[in-house]
Amino acid sequence: MKKCLIIAGMIIILIALLFYGCGFFSYIPELSSRLARYHNHGEISLFVDGEQVTLDQCPITMGKFDFPLETSKIKNNSFRFKTGTYGTNEFHFEVLGVNVDFGIFNTNWWHVLYYDIELHLMTNGDGTIDSAILRQTCQVGKTGTKYESESSVTFDGNEKRIQIMAGP
Repeated sequence: MKKCLIIAGMIIILIALLFYGCGFFSYIPELSSRLARYHNHGEISLFVDGEQVTLDQCPITMGKFDFPLETSKIKNNSFRFKTGTYGTNEFHFEVLGVNVDFGIFNTNWWHVLYYDIELHLMTNGDGTIDSAILRQTCQVGKTGTKYESESSVTFDGNEKRIQIMAGP
């Protein structure tokens, strides 16, 4: 009987050491983030010559240009992606002939990131878009660190692209 108690105690100690050694106790506080349904989501506000325009059913892609991870659609100015990656989380969409790239350098794949994107497009007299301002606010978690950045560009050639990245 005493031998069985000693063996049971040793098994319990081994299991506790295994959980501790595998980082189980550091995993629990982050469990809600790791199991989040959407790891990247946010709102995009588009303004053309000062008037707000609703983005609906506009395709948006997460990933590098040559290696897309996930594609979704912007619905009523909102987007969301289930995945997240360690490193650069890049997003690409096209609106009114302008390619828009934004994102953040993420230090963990399980972080939940909220984006607030504001895009201002200005046209010249004939309706051609000649300049853009892009503002990005990204927040890690509901109460985490906020990263803000802004970019502006004047288009002079055929390719119309504006890019912005944020992060630590």
